[in-house]
Amino acid sequence: MSAERLRNSLLPALFLALAVSFAPGLAWAQDAAPSTMTAADANAPAAAIRAAGQAFVVAFNRQDAKGVAALWTADGEYVDEQGVQTVGRDAIEKQYADFFAANPGARIEIVMQSVKQITPDAALESGSSTLLLAKPAGATSRGQYVAAHAKQDGKWLMASVRETPAVDVAPANANLSDLAWLTGRWAADKGSTHIEIAFDPVADGRFLLGQTTLSTDQGSSSGGTQVVGRDPLTGQLVSWFFNTDGGHGFGVWSRDGDRWLVRTVGVTGQGAPTRATNILYNADDKVHSWQSVDRSLANQPLSDTEEVVIERVSNDAAKPK
Repeated sequence: MSAERLRNSLLPALFLALAVSFAPGLAWAQDAAPSTMTAADANAPAAAIRAAGQAFVVAFNRQDAKGVAALWTADGEYVDEQGVQTVGRDAIEKQYADFFAANPGARIEIVMQSVKQITPDAALESGSSTLLLAKPAGATSRGQYVAAHAKQDGKWLMASVRETPAVDVAPANANLSDLAWLTGRWAADKGSTHIEIAFDPVADGRFLLGQTTLSTDQGSSSGGTQVVGRDPLTGQLVSWFFNTDGGHGFGVWSRDGDRWLVRTVGVTGQGAPTRATNILYNADDKVHSWQSVDRSLANQPLSDTEEVVIERVSNDAAKPK
């Protein structure tokens, strides 16, 4: 996507959610709560499939092979990145059980990039996955996947999952200098809402301090603070965020081509757990885009935000007014 296209995009952005990339708990606190979701939203295939994806992550990270296999149809198919095919729920359960036994402490993260309903009882999902291994410490493996879902007895299950070859990523390889382009002041507007974001190097340049301020024509304002740095234990870029509503959380940054993925978990000021993957695309020195996907509030799925354009106001590392 070109920088010119980003500048000219007229996106109906959810600007209260924009701050997720810099203060995620704030955005979720402002977003629609699960109790306000309509029956149509709750029963939408995309929402159900995203919820199943979260259930897969939970079961995998608990190393619950039976729970993982239960998300497949009885005759479901799984084709791994090596092209090895496993057919049947029982066989899939055994394969995961063997993997967990050989890789204790392994964890997975997924980013659903697309969910499309093909027929009333069939849908296609595509996305990316990141496998984090406990040994060697910090080792990760990334890949893409496509999943075909079938609706059986009112429940969406995986009928076929195919993975593309994963790429091993060496641990302790990230540098804060890779995010130097964030330094300075940024802004975005939508209607009566105005957002200012500023990043400033601190602690001899070992961290980036981010400040987000959201204001309206009515004079109301909110915001948050974020600190981004390199974890010397894992070598990953990580962030901590603290919001004016009392919410807080943690994020892990990773590079995916020309995009940055920020996987966050947190809690709102009201005590509701939050989760999202925020996608930053650095088009050029003057403009970048942002989108939040795979989101949940109080363990209930939320829809993805639309892509939002953020423009540079100044190269100076100045706090928002």
